[in-house]
Amino acid sequence: MKFHLLTIAVLSATLVACGGGGGSSKKPQAPTDPGTPNPGTPNPGTPNPGTPGEPTVSFPFSLEVRGISGINYQIGERSGIVEAGTPIGYNEGEKIIFSLGKMPLSNVKAQEEITLKNFFPSLPETPREFRAELREAFNFRQPLQTSPKLEQSYNFTKIAELHQLSNIMQLLIAMDHDGDPENGLDLKTGNWASKLADFDQKSLPFELDLYSFSSHSKVKAFSQQNSLPIAMDVATPLTTLYRLTDTSIPVKPVTGYTTPTLRSPKTVTYAFTEDMQLSKETTTIRNSSSQGPDGPIAVTTGTYISSYEYDNSGNNIKSERTEDNTTDGALERAFMYQYTYNNYGALLTREYKFSQNTKLLEHSLATYKPLDGKAIIESYQSRSQLDSAANYLQVTLSYTDDARLNKDSRERFDAGDNFINTAKLDKYTYKDGNIESEKLNLYGATELIGQYDFSYEYNEEKITRTEIQRNAELNQLNDTKVTTENFDDQGRITTKTLEQISPLTDSVVNRGSMVYEYNSAGSVSSCTASYDTQVDGTPDVRVRIKYDYDRNGFTQQLLEIDSSGNGEFVSQNSERIAIKYGNDGEVTEETGANEAVYSYSDAETNNGVAYMIHEFMLIDKAILEDQNCRLTLQRKLEI
Repeated sequence: MKFHLLTIAVLSATLVACGGGGGSSKKPQAPTDPGTPNPGTPNPGTPNPGTPGEPTVSFPFSLEVRGISGINYQIGERSGIVEAGTPIGYNEGEKIIFSLGKMPLSNVKAQEEITLKNFFPSLPETPREFRAELREAFNFRQPLQTSPKLEQSYNFTKIAELHQLSNIMQLLIAMDHDGDPENGLDLKTGNWASKLADFDQKSLPFELDLYSFSSHSKVKAFSQQNSLPIAMDVATPLTTLYRLTDTSIPVKPVTGYTTPTLRSPKTVTYAFTEDMQLSKETTTIRNSSSQGPDGPIAVTTGTYISSYEYDNSGNNIKSERTEDNTTDGALERAFMYQYTYNNYGALLTREYKFSQNTKLLEHSLATYKPLDGKAIIESYQSRSQLDSAANYLQVTLSYTDDARLNKDSRERFDAGDNFINTAKLDKYTYKDGNIESEKLNLYGATELIGQYDFSYEYNEEKITRTEIQRNAELNQLNDTKVTTENFDDQGRITTKTLEQISPLTDSVVNRGSMVYEYNSAGSVSSCTASYDTQVDGTPDVRVRIKYDYDRNGFTQQLLEIDSSGNGEFVSQNSERIAIKYGNDGEVTEETGANEAVYSYSDAETNNGVAYMIHEFMLIDKAILEDQNCRLTLQRKLEI
């Protein structure tokens, strides 16, 4: 398969502190590394203009890179490492290429002073442009059904450059020595150009959406191996970039939504923190227990309030939800979660409480142990805080030398820490950076009750996932399913098949297939599933999902069914989903099962970049994540 990565020419060599904007950087302090080699060492394998014995060359012009140090540069055949306050000579008309190791960051015409504004003349400057580019990460990808169980992977038809930029910016902010990007990024003290001499654009999944990047297993492994805290609030990279370019995007925040036509209509209101994270969500629902001849009977109004608190790195440290089903002030139910984290963003504790009619019914505390105190978890356990005699579950994780998970063991213990039994054992193997196999064993109280083997094959044209299920008690093969996803020469998924193979005949006994079509921009315009339960080459039924878009993003999903398999599709209007947008690209209305009519404030916030990134999680992300073409097997009709 072709995992498409655009050439990364998106990050600056000049993170200039131009002032403008406010708010906190929200990144953990990077630990210092006193044992680093000479930070002035050029990237290995590149010419060094200062080598003794070479004649000194003078240039008619010189430039300075302001706001960042410690990255590689190259002008023609001359190369070195950017140092703060040190001029770089150049000839008129030359270009300077900046990189981190082997990963290109930017290519700029040499001039007296280079700042961020030279690198990003086309950053989105309006709310409509910014929101549309945020949506690109979801409009130009498809979740792969051949993904390993451990982690979802995607097929990209176009890389969303704003998300890619955020991911690279997040990495550079994490490498900043003093943790304050407002005074420029110091990568020189940490000697990152030398440490990452072989680093390139494929070393980390920069193509991912900015919401998924830091939680990806490869990013956590990189953080672990390089002792580099990367986790930070999702809005920090781009808000920092916009501040450093002295740019802001004023925008009117959402205040809530209503569902006027639902049988139990609800009204939702939102409140945000200074950093534009959601702090409170209040939902009022008009409940009708039944419908009589003259209207609803036993109408009640319930009030449900969720509140959130965050630490300085943007981590959610407390979530509470209260439920007042009759809005009489008496809380029927209350839920509370509290979290703590280490400097790498790894979870340390999770406390949960559940109360009903003010009585505490559940109280548990999960404690986590990060490996070497860094980014990945080595073990965790959850114990009841109400019942000291209760059993508990202990999870133990182990990793390869490059910090990839290879074993997940779950065991039960009694209150005295005595072993009871194994609940689950999961093992992974890797090849060429991808998961090659997974073996999952599930256990009952005393014995093995289920076995699942997953294997994966990758090449340029297709990915194949084979799932084998065994009956552990009888030690016999139960079922085999093979999923294959095929790609064209542009790397786009074009078809996929899902086949069930009988263990008795070793032949296919059920089959489903899907065909994708794309619009000129590269978004999926339709996916058509065909189900052949008799495996006779004639579909029993076909299902087609059609997608429409405008300049804001996704606008409509329409389901069509060909119930006889003869190619005559009938629209299912009751299943139609449609999105409407306002003049600033904001979602104003959502129809379908998740009906919502949104309202927005009359007042603007100047912290619009942070707000729109968090708004996306609140409104758009759930809408867009539902827009994917998933294939399942249909049950055979017994005649």
